[in-house]
Amino acid sequence: MKLILLICAFLVSIGAFCQVSNEPALQTANGFCGYKPDSVLENQIRFLIRQRLKQKSDGANLRTNDLYRIPVVVHVIEPSTASSLITDAQINGIITNLNDAYRGQGYYLGSPDVDIAFELAKYGPDCSAYPAGAITRFDASGNATYVSKGVFNQGVTWGQVQSWVTWDKDLYLNVWIVNRLDNGASGVGGPAEGFIGVAGEMSGGHDYVTPHEVGHYLGLGHPFPSRSDCGCGDGDGLVDTPPLISYGIGSNCDHNWGCSDAAMALINPCTNTPYGNIQKNIMNYLGGGCDKLFTNDQVNAMRATLETYHATLLASPMLAPSAPTAAAVISGPDEYCTLDGFPTTRVSCICSEVSSITRNGSAINESGLGTKPLPGAGSSTVWNYTLTCANGLTASKSITFYNPGIRNVVTSCSSEDSWQVQFENPRNYLVTSSAGTVAGNTITGIPNTAEAIINIEDGDGCGNSVTLAIPCCAQKVTPAAQCSPTASNGLSVYFGLTNFTFGTINKNSGNSQEDGANYVDRTCTDVSVMNSGHSYPVSIRGNYTNSHRVKVYIDYNNDGIFTTGVANNELVFQGTTPGGNDNFISGSIAMPLTALRNIPLRVRVLADPASTSDACTIIGYNTGRTLVNYGSGQIEDFSITIQDPLPVTLISFDGKPDAEGIKLTWETAQEEQNKGFEIERSLDGLRFETKGLVTGGNTTLVKSKYTFLDSDVQQHLRYYYRLRQLDFDGKFTFSRIINVVSSKDLAPFYVFPNPIVGQEFRVAMQSPADYDLSFIALNGTQLLVSKELSEAPAGWVIKGKSEILPGLYTIKIRNKVNNQVHYLKAMVR
Repeated sequence: MKLILLICAFLVSIGAFCQVSNEPALQTANGFCGYKPDSVLENQIRFLIRQRLKQKSDGANLRTNDLYRIPVVVHVIEPSTASSLITDAQINGIITNLNDAYRGQGYYLGSPDVDIAFELAKYGPDCSAYPAGAITRFDASGNATYVSKGVFNQGVTWGQVQSWVTWDKDLYLNVWIVNRLDNGASGVGGPAEGFIGVAGEMSGGHDYVTPHEVGHYLGLGHPFPSRSDCGCGDGDGLVDTPPLISYGIGSNCDHNWGCSDAAMALINPCTNTPYGNIQKNIMNYLGGGCDKLFTNDQVNAMRATLETYHATLLASPMLAPSAPTAAAVISGPDEYCTLDGFPTTRVSCICSEVSSITRNGSAINESGLGTKPLPGAGSSTVWNYTLTCANGLTASKSITFYNPGIRNVVTSCSSEDSWQVQFENPRNYLVTSSAGTVAGNTITGIPNTAEAIINIEDGDGCGNSVTLAIPCCAQKVTPAAQCSPTASNGLSVYFGLTNFTFGTINKNSGNSQEDGANYVDRTCTDVSVMNSGHSYPVSIRGNYTNSHRVKVYIDYNNDGIFTTGVANNELVFQGTTPGGNDNFISGSIAMPLTALRNIPLRVRVLADPASTSDACTIIGYNTGRTLVNYGSGQIEDFSITIQDPLPVTLISFDGKPDAEGIKLTWETAQEEQNKGFEIERSLDGLRFETKGLVTGGNTTLVKSKYTFLDSDVQQHLRYYYRLRQLDFDGKFTFSRIINVVSSKDLAPFYVFPNPIVGQEFRVAMQSPADYDLSFIALNGTQLLVSKELSEAPAGWVIKGKSEILPGLYTIKIRNKVNNQVHYLKAMVR
């Protein structure tokens, strides 16, 4: 399987450097540590390890007494036919030292027993016997690049070495021994590969390379973060390895290389306590004679990796006392929580080679085994696999992929003081709630003042959570609608309402799967004030690039029924989004003079692929074929209050940058008792301040034009403006919000406001759905934040899930398409 790797290299010399790099290797005069940014695969490995350890216990040694035996094959890539890089006896010595490290014996006495034993395999991929153990020797003397430069930067690639000789990675730990690594490293290892090492460093005296690189193969990172900013951080995510100062290529960061009593007594600036035994840790960068110990958490993490990601090694027959029997094998669970990273489906042809693989009747390659469906929350999907080996043997397997969740969630008020939730739970997941009492498919007794965070999990702790806001019936804001929308095809990752803009409402949300519901009542929180007789622009965006049928209803007479027809038609807007990147539809809605005024009215917005969906039914898209239920879209409710007609009719309101600042212009059709306009400005579209006042025309029936120059602007920033129209009797109304970029074009990514004030800010960019964001403190800690897509400007609205303290932060932006990474700096006050 071709995978993007977490690659870690152990250094040749003490004065080495380490950095985060997108390149396979970098060279310096002092050595190298290449630590590639985590791919999706590696994040899943780490997440699964932490999840499994958390499920079992907190802090205890979680191991059983099982001794795991791992079959190893060593490939010696010979640069010459005249002599060998390393002898069989030296290779057996490397394996003996490796076993000492992982059993806490000999040189490593005092380190915990990992209960993992490594043995040279007894049989090859074709089941031919290797009585003395699996050692292969590949003649690369005819490759001048390898002979003169080795592997990595100027030499051949590791991938080319693997193309020369590799045994099934699901059945063997592959080790390649080469003449040199021209990135300056002694070894490079990763979970999906095995490791490659330099013969001279592994066979000359004490072998410190192999135990370290096998640790990487078993999921361990360095205890320090691999950066060049000299900040503190957690490199491996384990509790019993302390935070350390980062270490990277080209940095001048301090690093403690010693393990003497004096070196261990030095104060770790990241903990203000002595360094202690981390100075003897096998995964640290240390001087000679220091690499002696694993920690208890490292032991548990390595075994967890072996039991999950490398589980096929535990079933490998290549250490059996007799020759293996030819077989076609599809390994992996019969049921699989699709939110988990692993275990994945693997295929092996014992004593043969893979000829073909099919999934649901279609041919795939081995990399396609990593693909998984994402059924809607509370739903499941079955995929059927078939393996055919070159010797004609076959195997078949059906796997049920499930996504823990509940469906058709409906909130209602059960008493004057509490509200309740009803839902469907077809797979009987474990459901808990932060408020109220769960009984069967109902949560009752939720206080009117509390939201409900509902967790839905399977027996292994894999699941989702849904936060339900306080329903409006509990807040007594708007009357309940007479129908609560239903969705027969359940949640969907393909369809839903992701933005609704109308008046001062500008709500970004997810698809129905991300929101955890096909129906969301926002009438309490997302509201706007309109003026009778006026028209207001409206915009609706459908999820991702899929076309949606859109309908907007307003309950003008406040009877809870959305009337359609010629008379009293409350279906006020409809159309179809075009799909693609600009997947929105816009228009305008006029506020009729006959609508009820000065009380909240319910606005219902439908976004769904089915044209026959209406205010009460979200049909969705189900082809009727097996495995092809795309789920249903969404209905979301909002609230508006229609005021008496305005004394001022605003025709237009625009802004443009010029050499002196930003020039605002607006025009009115008629005015009555208009005192004037306060100009309000904001950096985030949420918090406004007054920048000036323009006197109005009092009372006039002719068009009037106004201008205002905002000269107090900075280049490259986006500003938001609105008008606060004032009457002589003290009443006021707001215009729509516009945004203008001052002077020059913006950078591709930018943060505003910057400095950040409070717990909310925005990151603007084009095509924000193509990017992942991380918010990182100066000490390397990644803070938990919530992220919502924003349309004006395009980007993300970021909110801290816990208090964001004042200081300097880094925002890491990763392109999910090409994995390019950008960094922004932000100051929080």
